[in-house]
Parts: sequence; structure tokens; C-alpha cells
Amino acid sequence: MVNCEGNPGWFEIIQMNLDLEETELDSNMVDSLFSFTALSKNWKPLEFKEEPGNYYMYLSYRIENGKVVEIIP
Repeated sequence: MVNCEGNPGWFEIIQMNLDLEETELDSNMVDSLFSFTALSKNWKPLEFKEEPGNYYMYLSYRIENGKVVEIIP
């Protein structure tokens, strides 16, 4: 969730393999992606009906052979 000031705050991490089955991924990689995702500079406030508001954003990182190949919003 991103608040009306553009600060991210509530996260849920779901780890899956390429067959979309829940699995444990490399914890260093997960921590690194979380740290990047949680940086306030990567988020902007959004306006709804000309007023700033909170919003949810869902992100998926597609990882193949240990490398991020796609970020899916």
C-alpha cells in the first residue's frame, strides 16, 4: 500500500516458481528485491478526483536463472 504522500508501507511477499507454485526462493535475493521495492523514491503520490489518496500496487518480479527479466505491475 502507498499512502497519500507517496510512502509505501504495507507489503506482502509471496514467493513462487515459474509454474506459479509457492516455493522458497533465495533469501538474499528476496531481501534485495524487498529493499528496492520499499524505497520511497520509487513511489509517487496519486490523485483521485484532484485529491491525494492511498492506493494498492501489486508487483510481480519474473526471475529466470537468478536474474529479474520482467517487472509486472
